[in-house]
Amino acid sequence: MHLSVRQPRNPNYEEDIVYVTKHNKWVLNSIGMWPAMLKGIGKFVPKIVVGLSNFVSVFNVLQFVLYVILEEKDTSLKLRFLGLICFASTNLMKYWALIARRPNIEYCIEQVQTDWKQVEFQRNRMLMLKYGKIGRDLTIYSAVFMYSSEMCYITIMQYAMASVLRENNRTTRVLVYPTYSGFFDAQKSPIYEIVYVLQCMCTLLFNSVTVACCGLAALFATHACGQIDVVISQLNDLVDGKFAKKNSKTDTRLIEIVENHIKILKYVGKIINCMKLTNNRSATVIDFLQ
Repeated sequence: MHLSVRQPRNPNYEEDIVYVTKHNKWVLNSIGMWPAMLKGIGKFVPKIVVGLSNFVSVFNVLQFVLYVILEEKDTSLKLRFLGLICFASTNLMKYWALIARRPNIEYCIEQVQTDWKQVEFQRNRMLMLKYGKIGRDLTIYSAVFMYSSEMCYITIMQYAMASVLRENNRTTRVLVYPTYSGFFDAQKSPIYEIVYVLQCMCTLLFNSVTVACCGLAALFATHACGQIDVVISQLNDLVDGKFAKKNSKTDTRLIEIVENHIKILKYVGKIINCMKLTNNRSATVIDFLQ
């Protein structure tokens, strides 16, 4: 779904688009969800990333579930692991929901880019930049929080705990997620290193999905707020026309305001469809189990 774009009116649109979308683009590219801009073989890169991400996440979640069902005998540990299973499964479903809503996400991203290209007056551009900075900051905060907590968890697990000693005097190296031993022995090298890297990739993916959801919500919502402020500014200037095109009639300005309002309503509807990713009850279940 591509939006028709007229000749750009904003000479600084490239810098503005990079400013408000840069961090979202980094995160979404890492999970294969940013609209592909490359041609030829390059356009298949997002599909490869999505396929690899699904393989890594399903492999780790399935191994973890099999371990809890078939190997773990301690009931209290099973209940504690159930919370982690729900957390991992919920993030996997979030990722699938993002994939399913990819056309709507691409539409909203293209709408953001189009609006930045078509903003004509510096007054309106500054209104959009004000909200664009808020969305950018929210994305940065969520990324710093999620990725720093992930790094702390992985490093503490690996270097602080290092290994545990079982009752049978066998030293077991710690993994991010317990792994079912029916298929392979994850304690042997290089299997341990491979599994550990895959689990770190899985954790990175789940955190990236959470950051992507927060970043998209911040980007789309703040952009909508900026567009609403632009419409309000146009309404306040409807009669005088001080900040409108020269010699423009009141009727012409009113038509433009109505068109912009309809465009915002359509855009907000797409945002709502994009952000229906999870049910709040899943978070309640996870908190209860943990």
